[in-house]
Amino acid sequence: MRKFLSLILISVYTVFSILSWTPYLHHKNEVLLIGRTKFQLEKPKWVVVKGRYLSGESKDTFLVLRMVDAQGVEVIVNGKTVFKVGGDGAASKIWRATFPVSIHIKRGMNEFTFKIWGKYDVSMPAQPFLSDNPWLYAFFMNTIQTIIPMALSPIFIAMGVFFLYAVLVLPKGEGRDRRTFSYFSISILSTGTFLLFYFTFPNFSNIDFYYGVVNKTAALSTILMLVFFYATFESMNDRFKISRLSVPIGVLSVVILAFFDYKYSVEVATVLLPFFTASMAVTLIFFAIKYGYTLLILSMLTLIASIVQYLISGLLGTSVVLPAITSITMTAFIMINMKLRDYIRYMGIANLSRIDALTGIYNRKVLSEVELKVGDSVVFIDINKFKMLNDTFGHDYGDEVLRILSQVIMENIKGKDYAIRYGGDEFLVLLRNCERDCADEIMKKIAEDFKVRSKTTISYGISDYRGDIERAIKVADERMYEMKKSWEGLKENL
Repeated sequence: MRKFLSLILISVYTVFSILSWTPYLHHKNEVLLIGRTKFQLEKPKWVVVKGRYLSGESKDTFLVLRMVDAQGVEVIVNGKTVFKVGGDGAASKIWRATFPVSIHIKRGMNEFTFKIWGKYDVSMPAQPFLSDNPWLYAFFMNTIQTIIPMALSPIFIAMGVFFLYAVLVLPKGEGRDRRTFSYFSISILSTGTFLLFYFTFPNFSNIDFYYGVVNKTAALSTILMLVFFYATFESMNDRFKISRLSVPIGVLSVVILAFFDYKYSVEVATVLLPFFTASMAVTLIFFAIKYGYTLLILSMLTLIASIVQYLISGLLGTSVVLPAITSITMTAFIMINMKLRDYIRYMGIANLSRIDALTGIYNRKVLSEVELKVGDSVVFIDINKFKMLNDTFGHDYGDEVLRILSQVIMENIKGKDYAIRYGGDEFLVLLRNCERDCADEIMKKIAEDFKVRSKTTISYGISDYRGDIERAIKVADERMYEMKKSWEGLKENL
C-alpha cells in the first residue's frame, strides 16, 4: 500500500510539475510585448516593457500577470496605474505568482506599460493575457507554483529537525546508522530552505536582504540538498565512497560561495548543480533497480518529468535546472522514506527499558525486536578473567573495561548491526549481511583494538544465523568457550 500511494503521489506530482510550466505557453488574448523583455542590472532600478492589445470592444476584464522575474512591478493601462507591488527599495518575491488585475480596455489599440524593478536578472519571460474569468487559472497556478511549496517548506524543516533530534537522542546501541539520520536530516532541512525559491511575498524586505540572505541561502541550499540526499543513499546501502569526496566538496563550496556576492555565488552554483543533479538522477536509477520495480517507475517518472520541464524551459528561452532539481528531490525524498521505515521503527524500541545504563548499548530485551535473515552472523563475546579484574582493581575499573569494549564494538560495526550487552561481561554482536568469514575479520579488529585500549583480551564465538536466533546464540556461546579454553591453555603453557 505504501509503495502504491508513493507511486500515485509522484505520478500526480509529475503531471502537475509539467503543467506548472504552462505560464510559458501561449494563451488567447495575449498582450503583445514590444522590445526588450530581459535586462541585466548591476544596481536596483526600474526598467520598462511596452505592450499592446487590439480590442474589438470596450469592456471590463482582467489582465493575468504571470512569472515576472523582478522584485517589483507596476502595470499602467492606457496611462492609468492599475497595479503595483514592491519596488523603490521594497523587494517583493513575485516570480512564481500569478496576479489577476482588474482593468478596463477600450475599443481599438490599448497601450500597456510594465515597469519592473529589481537587480541582476530582471525579465518578463511569460506574456500576460486578458481573461474575463481568470480565477480558476490563477488558483491552479498559484497552488502549484507557490502554495504547495510554501506549505511543504516548514514540513520539510520540521522533519529535518525531527531526524536531527533522533540522531542526538538515540543511544549508541540503537543498531542503526546515525550517519544516515544525520545526512537525511541535513538533506531535508536543505530542501525546506531550497523551497524559499518558490515563496511569494509582496513588499518582503529591502533588496540587499532579499538577495544577500534569502535568495542566496535558497540557492546554496540546493547544493547541500543534492549532496546529502546522495550521501543518504550511500549510507543506506552501507557504502561511503563517492560521498567521502562529494560531501566535503559540497559543504566547502557552500561555505566559500556564501562570502561572494549573490550574482557570482549563483553563477557558480548554476555550473555545479547540473553535475550534482545528474549524479543524483543516476543514483536514483541504480537504487531503484536494486530495490524493486515500484521505485524504478518512480525514478523513471521523475527523470521524464525533469527532462520534459528542462526542454520546455529551454525552448522558451528560460532554460533552468530548477524544475529538474525539484522533481528529483521529491522522488529522492519518497524513496528514502520508503527505505527508512526500518530505521524509524527502531526509534520506537530505543527506550530505557532496552538500553543498558552502564554501556549505552542494547540489553538482551531488544532480541525480541530483532529480525535477522540467513546470511547474518551472531557473535558471542566474553571478557577474559573479568572477575579477577574486578577483584584486583575494583568494580569501577571493571565498569570502565565494559564501557571500552562497548565503544570498540560500536566503532567497528555498521549502522545496521546490533551491539548488545547480554549480561555481566558477556556481549552479543549481530552482524547483518555478514557471514562467518566477514564476522571473523570484524572480530579480529575488535579484539585487537580492545586489547590495545584496555590491556585486556576477549574470547568470542561466531555462528551463522539459520532461522533460530536462540540456537545461533547457543552455538556462538559454545564456540566462545572453546576459544576461551584454548586461550587459558595457552596462558598455562606460557
